[in-house]
Amino acid sequence: MVHQPSQRFQVEPLRKFLERHAMALPAPYASQHNSRLSCIQFILSSFDLLGVLDEEVDATERSRLVEFVYSLQHPHGGFLPEADLASTYSALICLLVLGDDLSRVDRDAMVHFLAALHTPAGGFRQMLSHPPDASDLRFVYCAVVVSRLLHLAAAPEMQKKTVEFILSTQSYDGAFALHATAEGHGGYTYCAVASLACLGALDTLTPARRDRLVQWAVFQQELGFAGRIGKVSDSCYSFWIGAALKILGALHLIDVEKSELFLCTMQSKMGGFTKSGDGFPDLLHTYMALAALALHPMQDVDAPEVAFDDSVSATAAANGPAPVQQQAAATTTDSSATTASPSPDATPAAADEDPIQRLGEIDPVFNISVRALHHWKARSEVKSN
Repeated sequence: MVHQPSQRFQVEPLRKFLERHAMALPAPYASQHNSRLSCIQFILSSFDLLGVLDEEVDATERSRLVEFVYSLQHPHGGFLPEADLASTYSALICLLVLGDDLSRVDRDAMVHFLAALHTPAGGFRQMLSHPPDASDLRFVYCAVVVSRLLHLAAAPEMQKKTVEFILSTQSYDGAFALHATAEGHGGYTYCAVASLACLGALDTLTPARRDRLVQWAVFQQELGFAGRIGKVSDSCYSFWIGAALKILGALHLIDVEKSELFLCTMQSKMGGFTKSGDGFPDLLHTYMALAALALHPMQDVDAPEVAFDDSVSATAAANGPAPVQQQAAATTTDSSATTASPSPDATPAAADEDPIQRLGEIDPVFNISVRALHHWKARSEVKSN
């Protein structure tokens, strides 16, 4: 199939692409049955960023989806028949986007589940059937975010070992990798940076480490971003690397126009985004490309190195009345630091308005809309009162 590029972000074809996938997934997704929560996450989160979630998912359907997600909760913690961290992360994101308050998540079981997956080296494995030494930064990220969203208090020694494990995976080229002697990778780099931010441990990156990391990340851009040195640009890395730079307060160093041009040329005539300009669009690259575009409207706002309490987003903290200083433990932040993103459909758009500017704001640490985090925080505060 010949890919036909467009240099302008096309909302309607994308929306129709998502609607088709929400009704029935194409045959190639049959092999991804164990990743079905991730597929649902990509569809719901894309609708959310486009500002059309309420139109696409009515109250009855929301309730049905919430019940479906909870039906996959494992009695011993986590989600899906063989509970795994990636699906558990996706389950919580789906519930938050749908407006659930996570009150039905079994926190006691989750504590035991996460502890069982924590490895002696300080990392996390994906599921209990994996070898005890199968640590992976992707699952460290999932575990850290799950803990934050559920207000789970980690033992200080466990958190210390997790931070040490993350730092131990910084590669010789400045990025993060599967291990210290491996080649730096954009996906692992995002997971490492976002995990450190979520743990309130960004200050453990020394200035020299940070500078090498930022240089590596910025140098990955040609038009789009490549995941590794010498590879071709791939739409998903526009988010992985872009979000890492935003967390580090360095997104202003990229060429935004080139990044947006690359992503827009990854659009398919069928709707959705492709990986690198050929082949068929898929849900992962569609959502990641959309999330990357959602980073750009606020790209000139440097995100301070903040410690997150259990409800404050990195982007919201950056837009608050005053910077929040980095701390090793979670801190209390003024609730005015979190604001809901305006819906792209709240007011009529001018005919020549760039539709990218109407996307909802995304939190670069939790990879969810600021709207969903704000709604969750508001509901949590009401329940606590």
